[in-house]
Amino acid sequence: KTAYEISTRDWSSDVCSSDLLSKHSSSGIRCLVARNTNTSISTLNFLTKDSRREVRKSILLNSKVSKKIIDVLMKDNEVDVRVSLAKNESISAEVLAQLAADKDELVRIEVACNENTDTKTLEKLVSDKSKNVKKEVAGNPNVPQVTLHKLSKEKSIGILQALAGNPSTSSKTLMKLVYEKDNFVREDRKSTRLNSSHEW
Repeated sequence: KTAYEISTRDWSSDVCSSDLLSKHSSSGIRCLVARNTNTSISTLNFLTKDSRREVRKSILLNSKVSKKIIDVLMKDNEVDVRVSLAKNESISAEVLAQLAADKDELVRIEVACNENTDTKTLEKLVSDKSKNVKKEVAGNPNVPQVTLHKLSKEKSIGILQALAGNPSTSSKTLMKLVYEKDNFVREDRKSTRLNSSHEW
């Protein structure tokens, strides 16, 4: 047999093996198949329908993941799968922009952390109803200084702490945080005095 025939036979054997293993009763084996770069796209597509979320999450560790597969996993019913997608460093800004509208806070938090998230999406997340999402945006070094300054108006200590530790925060905004801190202290003291007077 020629070298071409042998290599073709070996390739066909590999594809058949991965197809068979993708239906193995062990979820651990199916996870390994999902991660293996020799696994065919058709097999990866098949695994997106796997009943175990850890198998579907493992697909995201495969560099051969196609846009079609990502689109399927982006709509996965399990939050864990969508969270894994949002924290993936290889995911495009376009996909992250779509995930920024996810109904679950945990997914949006990961989008806010991801370095591939573009400024337009980060600016949108500044208006998120979740303080935890805003906190992650405040700590993201890719956020424009104008947006970071906007976040300095927040009253949440967690958000302000993230802002203070962000290397992209301007000196002007940092100075504002210093004065804001003093204001909080004065307000706390005033509140304490009022409470004490009511006790009497």
